[in-house]
Amino acid sequence: MTFDEWIAAAGLAVAGVAAVAGIIAAVYAIRADRAARSGSSAEHSRWLKTIQPRPRISVETKAPPDSEPETVSLQIANPGGAVTKGFVLVQLQRGYYGTGFNLAEHSVPLSWSSVPKIGQAPSATPGRVVLVVAKDVDGNWWDCGEEKVLEDFPEDGVSSAEFSRWINERIQGLQAEIEGAQAGSSELTS
Repeated sequence: MTFDEWIAAAGLAVAGVAAVAGIIAAVYAIRADRAARSGSSAEHSRWLKTIQPRPRISVETKAPPDSEPETVSLQIANPGGAVTKGFVLVQLQRGYYGTGFNLAEHSVPLSWSSVPKIGQAPSATPGRVVLVVAKDVDGNWWDCGEEKVLEDFPEDGVSSAEFSRWINERIQGLQAEIEGAQAGSSELTS
């Protein structure tokens, strides 16, 4: 074997060792990236749980029990301090009442009187909170009943025309759900 052949063979051996080392490095880099991503997603989940809005809402009316008032009063508390603004929709008898609200961090419960009627429900109920959406300190909008971030919520928030369309779609969905449940229960009784 000549000197040139020895040099060529040594070069191939060094290239082979470098290729194996490169493959090993790539495998470890991929494993490290996966570990970092799973740690990051767990950390993100913990953060979302920390800033999740948890407003408390109570409904009051001065109207007789079976009547349908034109307005209701709401009291909204911000116990975790995570809510910056939001929208609440309540049903009382056959009326839907809704309003947007802004809250300060850890504020005392605030009262809204004269919350207007914004729609008609398909069936009567003594009073319930139907929907609460709230914005957290990171700017995410949450469905507080479902405890999840709303991906389809209008970017402009509750003061936009897009929000009016969004809330009307939710009300129509609720009405279809109620009517479907009523039809199912009437089929069971007949």
